[in-house]
Amino acid sequence: GSIMIIIFGLAKFLDQFDVDFGVLLAGIGVAGLVIALAAQDTLSNFFSGILLLLDRGFKTGDMVYFNGDYCIIRDIGIRSTQLYNIIDHVIVIIPNNSFASQNIINVTKPDRYVRHRINVGVSYDSDPDEVEEILLKVAAKNADVETDDPTRKPVIRFQSFGESSLEFVLVLWVKNVIKIRQVNSDLHHEIFTDLRKAEVVIAFPQRDIHLHEVS
Repeated sequence: GSIMIIIFGLAKFLDQFDVDFGVLLAGIGVAGLVIALAAQDTLSNFFSGILLLLDRGFKTGDMVYFNGDYCIIRDIGIRSTQLYNIIDHVIVIIPNNSFASQNIINVTKPDRYVRHRINVGVSYDSDPDEVEEILLKVAAKNADVETDDPTRKPVIRFQSFGESSLEFVLVLWVKNVIKIRQVNSDLHHEIFTDLRKAEVVIAFPQRDIHLHEVS
């Protein structure tokens, strides 16, 4: 009742100055709508930022796999999240509402270990036991590959008989996910070098073409 009295009194007061209360009320409504639309993204980013902080899916310093890149969380703000792209050496600023709607892999949880696989194809003339021995020795020589924990030791899988090669996969654990790209590069170099020394041919797609003379 008191609210209606105040509104009625305000209308009477404005009427003394020839101000149409209905028009004023409509104008306030339109202005409120414009402000609400303008602030929509800001409010969305604000609440998304709060949800990111409360969800605790990641924190500052964690490494995440986002949009095909490895990035480190630099800051989770009210409006946006800052990521450090370790490959391109740039800071990426993403609105929280966009970031919260993406599929993000936190590669530092539950720890900084990360499982890695390297596929190797060798010719059909190769000795599978020799290939497995070479690959395991390569993994053991790399200081960033876990070899002490019996549950995380490197293993070799004879994957399949390919069209042009015997397919193996080297499965191992890298101790620190931040080093994953460098370790991957080092292992590929060592695998190539050691297979060549052992005269094991790394396979490549090939076709045998037989020509028949038609009389």
